[in-house]
Amino acid sequence: MFKTSIGSTPLTTDAADSFFYNITGNRFGNDNSFLATLRALVAPRIKDGEAIHLSFGSSNYDNGTISSVPAERVVSAICSDHSLSSSGQIMIHSFTNNQEHNLANLKLIEHKFTACYPGYYRLEKVREFYRKSFYADCYINPELKSVIVFVDNLDNKKLHYLQVSILAFLPWYFDPIVCVSDLEMELLYSLRESSSAKYETCLAKIAEKYDFRTSRIRQLLKGFETRYEQLECEKVRLEIQKCDSDIDRLNLQIGSILNKRNEICIRLLGLERKIAEGGEDSEIMEYFLCNNRLVLENVTERDMYFFFIFYLSYFDSEMAERTINNSRSFVYLNGREPYRGITPEGMKKLMWEIFVEEEPRLKVKVCAAYRFDLNGNVSAMGGHNFSYEFSEYMPNPHIDRYNCMGNYQSAINQLLKTRNYIGALEQCVASCKSLNWGDSTVMHEFMRTMWGSGSYNNHCIELPDGSVVKPADAIRWLEAQEAGVNEQEQEEA
Repeated sequence: MFKTSIGSTPLTTDAADSFFYNITGNRFGNDNSFLATLRALVAPRIKDGEAIHLSFGSSNYDNGTISSVPAERVVSAICSDHSLSSSGQIMIHSFTNNQEHNLANLKLIEHKFTACYPGYYRLEKVREFYRKSFYADCYINPELKSVIVFVDNLDNKKLHYLQVSILAFLPWYFDPIVCVSDLEMELLYSLRESSSAKYETCLAKIAEKYDFRTSRIRQLLKGFETRYEQLECEKVRLEIQKCDSDIDRLNLQIGSILNKRNEICIRLLGLERKIAEGGEDSEIMEYFLCNNRLVLENVTERDMYFFFIFYLSYFDSEMAERTINNSRSFVYLNGREPYRGITPEGMKKLMWEIFVEEEPRLKVKVCAAYRFDLNGNVSAMGGHNFSYEFSEYMPNPHIDRYNCMGNYQSAINQLLKTRNYIGALEQCVASCKSLNWGDSTVMHEFMRTMWGSGSYNNHCIELPDGSVVKPADAIRWLEAQEAGVNEQEQEEA
């Protein structure tokens, strides 16, 4: 028994693999001799349609492990790497623990394997043949033509010696009456020798019987002349599939466009009907004609420009009261510096009268400009240039300075979705009349104008008689009213 690892043989080359396509297998480590021997002996005898496959497996269970679980489970675990229910399998299983534990595994296999895998039976002569050299046990299934051999610590020497019994392992391929050839017997005897030279010489002689080169050429070049056409066929098939996919996609697109066209045609029909029934008058026209505080500046093909003039009416009186009572608020300070020109007491009287009194005698006149887009959008127009006719109005700082319509913008958008144009215009009116005391940035700009320091016109406070004055004059009016009341009270007293 030689221990040299036989890695390369003339019966296991790439060409030989192609030739012996029905006799395949794995190496044991780097050794490929078992597959070579199988091909040398079985290839002349295997029938068309049959195949065999060589595989190796191992396990390392100790005595304690196999005695602690049911025997059937242990056998199943040992054989889990092997295809025992498949046909044409030659399986070599090595127990890799020490000999004591391995013999316990072999004893368990002897008692339980055939019960766990019906159809297999034990070849007693194989165990007897190797008894003096090493422990081995063989089971075969003639119906499946499959074999499994269990070995105590398989190595190269044992591997080579096991091959001597291939004729016994595979009785369905070797007729005892028709003996093997002299060269085949010489090959089997060579496996017992201490050197691999004789074995390799025998393999080379056996390989001479086969024309691997011709077989390899035929296999690799079969259909080569039409390979281009085959590749082109596949390419053309893919192109056809792509065309079919494009047709399906375009059909879906066409269907979607046709649906869209139908919807547009219905809309056009409705628009034409509305134009035919509407005449020259319209709801918006009536709204402008009836509302003197709404000023129409210009109308283009797609836009309408207008502004409103109103009194400041929408504000939070309670927030205004808290702010006016705070001497450090923006009502009295321009940043950190106090305003000049009007006394804080006077400004407090004016702000209180306008924003806190339930029935104020004074009102602030404001204006704000907007743009109405016929596509369905209303936007604030900051920095608008109001004509001299509206010199007694202060541009609302929310709109004019910051183009901000606050929550009114979202309400307008909802109204425009349903084409409620009058409702959208009413929301513009509300934004023009609003002043948010919680917006310190806007209120700072408003108070600067009240004090005469801002960029806006502050000749915007209307007295009860309809005259319009600046904040200083309005304060003097308030003080005169207070003086008159006090003088009347003294006369009555």
